Amino acid sequence: MKIRFYFLTLLSGAIMATTGCSKDNTEPIRYKLGDYWPDPQVVYDPDWPGTVSSGTGAQGIVFWLDETEGYDAATGKGIHGKIISLEQVFLPWGPEGQDEQAAGVQGIRSWEYGYTATRNMIAKYCENANFATEYPVFNWIYEKNGRRPGELYLPALNEMEELNAFLYGRTNIDHDRGRQINAAILAAGGHSIIPTAEGYYYAFWTSTEVYTEDPDPACGGIRKCSKALATYEICLDLSSMCNNVRYCRTF
Repeated sequence: MKIRFYFLTLLSGAIMATTGCSKDNTEPIRYKLGDYWPDPQVVYDPDWPGTVSSGTGAQGIVFWLDETEGYDAATGKGIHGKIISLEQVFLPWGPEGQDEQAAGVQGIRSWEYGYTATRNMIAKYCENANFATEYPVFNWIYEKNGRRPGELYLPALNEMEELNAFLYGRTNIDHDRGRQINAAILAAGGHSIIPTAEGYYYAFWTSTEVYTEDPDPACGGIRKCSKALATYEICLDLSSMCNNVRYCRTF
């Protein structure tokens, strides 16, 4: 069961924690939106998706740049930003009705930055015998991080709004733009971020937990936010539902 809201894109204000540097650690690598990361010069074989012709294979696509430090407005390039993963899975968020804020998970109701919530969710539950089945989204990210604290995280709601703006624009939904970016993801061997059928969209889990004023008996008013890409729609979902998942990381 979804509760749907419509409003305009919110701006993300997360602070970057790491610096992207060149291989010789002397000159920072500068990225523009849509570049592969970590090697913006990587070339893929057009006949064999995911096969690198030259350069280093991508871990993701740059979808946001920090314009407060090391950003060149003339070229639209920066040294700090965020990537979205090439991979995509379809999983439940966690147990229905579980109030993670009340359980002591710091950052879980942040709309800005999902890193803190992800780290704290994993730290709190990863030793549980049923972690993989109770919290499939966070277990997936935990595994991708090598079963240790890592840089990959589930994006918060505003970060998914920024991804939506990157894919489709901020004011009018530009499907051609989305298809061009999706083509770059597919070329790198990634999973399609847009549906193949016209008129459909993918909803993606975020790390953001909310409390609704109209409690549902199934969840006691506790829901998790998902973002429907290619729309201005935000959904408040039961956490036992399956939605799409991609991870973020900062650089």
